[in-house]
Amino acid sequence: VFFFFFFKQKTAYEMQRGLVGSEMCIRDRYQRRVHGILMQAVAYVPEKFPYTTKDAEMLAEIEKIIKSYTNPPALTDQAKVHIATLEESVAKLKSTIESTEWKDYEKDADFQGFTMKEEGRLCTKSVGILPCTPMEAAAFLNLNKYKGEYDSLFEVGANEEAYSNGVSISTEKYHGKMFASPRDFVFVNQTRLNPTDGSIQLPAVSIVDPKYPVIKGYVRGRIIIAGWLLKPAEGGKTQASYISMVDLCGSLPTFLQNMASKNQAKIVKEILHTYNKHYTKQSLTFIQNQFC
Repeated sequence: VFFFFFFKQKTAYEMQRGLVGSEMCIRDRYQRRVHGILMQAVAYVPEKFPYTTKDAEMLAEIEKIIKSYTNPPALTDQAKVHIATLEESVAKLKSTIESTEWKDYEKDADFQGFTMKEEGRLCTKSVGILPCTPMEAAAFLNLNKYKGEYDSLFEVGANEEAYSNGVSISTEKYHGKMFASPRDFVFVNQTRLNPTDGSIQLPAVSIVDPKYPVIKGYVRGRIIIAGWLLKPAEGGKTQASYISMVDLCGSLPTFLQNMASKNQAKIVKEILHTYNKHYTKQSLTFIQNQFC
């Protein structure tokens, strides 16, 4: 059976007009997404995000977060495209954390770890209590200085570009292990304040940008969805939930994937110990009834 389709040939004027309309549609779609990302996180409300730290590094990071809300830089067109990619991640982060598909993996007094089976992806979740407010926890997690202490494979990271409402473009490199090549990531992330309940989200998702080409000797990994949900807890503490759904790309032996899963599932515990080492003298145990 043959089908013949007849089309009316458009004039150059009609084609040009159609293209302009298409471009306007794409531009408007991105603008709506960017507007949603930036406006949903309402203006900074100081009393909703308290902090007591006197540490200069922490205060500098907190000031950077606040400034991005109160005195944001102008956005380039490329920045708007990257920010638009956060829309799905912001919506997906909380629902993924609360998903019932996570399976218990490991736990002790300081944390509870979970995994989820997805072909070709490393999916982990880690939950625990941190001895600081959500704003202080967000500032600490944004510091690259200590990441190598709670993630042994972390090599180096940088905040490459900063935009409004806590949005930035970041790069990170991770050491290889045994037969596995080192990995690197380029992603858009955000310190997203929620003045309704004082919680903070730190969503992240990979982007493609010609300014950040693949680095020789590294395998470019892909962050499908990753980030933190930091909720206020009693006593000025934070209930921290972390998820990571990553395609490490390239070949990776199963035992190394399992090792990576175990390390990521324990990340809250490692962060707790690192934070206590640098900022507190007391140790904090996980609230037992979180597991009941």
